[in-house]
Amino acid sequence: MPVSVRSYQRSFELLLKKLNIPHKGFHALRHTFATRALECGMDVKTLSELLGHKNTGITLNRYAHSLIEHKTEVMNRLGKIF
Repeated sequence: MPVSVRSYQRSFELLLKKLNIPHKGFHALRHTFATRALECGMDVKTLSELLGHKNTGITLNRYAHSLIEHKTEVMNRLGKIF
């Protein structure tokens, strides 16, 4: 029998409380996953399919948030080319 999304959310909330971690929302995990996957080199098309999006624009606009550390690393690599 399938487990409801609400059950996962409730389990997540209870785990955060048990570990004394501030509640950020269950959906924050999805944002974190998308950002980290891109930072690790996953292509946008694959990530978009994993997230269940119809096109990559949704993935990039809503879920992929590049961190300053990643931006710095990429710019340093680009600088070495020149």
